Amino acid sequence: MADSAFWRDLASQFQALHDFHGTLRFDWHYQIGSGAVGRWEPAGSASGSIRSQFESLARRAAVEIPNKETSDLLIAWLEALRQDRSNFSLGPYFIEKNEDGSEGAHHLTGSIYDVCEASANFCRALEGRALQAEFEETQRKADIEAAQPITNARLDPKALCDSYFANFPDEKIKIRDLCWATGQHYREWKRWLAGELKDGSTPDLAFRRILSNGKRPLEFNKRPRPKGWE
Repeated sequence: MADSAFWRDLASQFQALHDFHGTLRFDWHYQIGSGAVGRWEPAGSASGSIRSQFESLARRAAVEIPNKETSDLLIAWLEALRQDRSNFSLGPYFIEKNEDGSEGAHHLTGSIYDVCEASANFCRALEGRALQAEFEETQRKADIEAAQPITNARLDPKALCDSYFANFPDEKIKIRDLCWATGQHYREWKRWLAGELKDGSTPDLAFRRILSNGKRPLEFNKRPRPKGWE
């Protein structure tokens, strides 16, 4: 999906169209049970120039929305506005009559009034969603970075262990509890201390992470180690 700047720019362009005199409306007609997307027709007092500018912007916007129900980008955008209830109002509901007097097809109608304003408001809503997603992604990356071991002073395993255990002079922290807290087995710990594991490997990063942050095993992983776990 597009970023927040994309939706902010489009909102401004749709708003500029709205500020022109004349209102562009699109009317909707849908046959229930047809399995097809509804039919849309332009209406209102806006000039042909406003309509063509709107349709160009709508197609550009529709490229960036997910779950399009049609390959027609203009219709996809109008359907997105309708589903968002952006200036959309239902019109008359009517039922066809067959020649024998029985009920025929059922039809829904409706309209998006001032579709340029509706589009501007919808773009602002999409901008808000994009901003939230961008914020969460920034936070996610920051959390990952914070969780990484300090690499500017790449301590060897033994020095890192000595530094860690020095934080708990009056406690006996078991190595197997450290291994359990990191999701690594004791055999990997022995290989890591012996220098047999590659820097940046999963066990290397896991052991460095817990030893660098100074947390006790139960602070790092609140589930106690199962009896007999190696």
